[in-house]
Amino acid sequence: MEKKLILLVDDDLPYLKMIRGSLVRKYRVIPAVSGAHAVSIATVVKPDLILLDYLMPEMDGSQVLRELRKHEETADIPVMFLTGKNDAPSVHKVMEDHPAGYILKSMKIQEIMSIVDRQMGYVEYENDPDFQRD
Repeated sequence: MEKKLILLVDDDLPYLKMIRGSLVRKYRVIPAVSGAHAVSIATVVKPDLILLDYLMPEMDGSQVLRELRKHEETADIPVMFLTGKNDAPSVHKVMEDHPAGYILKSMKIQEIMSIVDRQMGYVEYENDPDFQRD
C-alpha cells in the first residue's frame, strides 16, 4: 500500500525540516516554501492533505486556500493551517476560511502527528476506549 501524500508549506525552513522529518516516517511529504509554489505543486500532484503555514509573505495561507478552492482539481483537498498564534481573535480569523483544521506550531510533535493521523484516517486503536480486541 502506497503511503499517503502530504504537501507541507512553510516559509520557516527549520520548522519545515523538523515537521517533515517526523512526517516522512509514515507519509510521503513534498515541502514548499511559498504559497505560490504550493498552489502549483498541488495542481500537479493532488496531495491527500496540505499542511499550510497561515502567516507567510507574499501569499498567506488564507490566500492560498482561496486559490486552491477556485480550481476543480484542488478544491476538495483538505487543508490544515499551521499557526503560531493561539489567542482567540487569531484562531477565529484562521477558522473563517473553513479549513479542515488548524495546528498550533507550539504543539509537541506527537500531538501534531496525532492530528495528522486522524485527518488521514489512521486511528490508534490501543488508545480508543471503544476498541475491543478478540
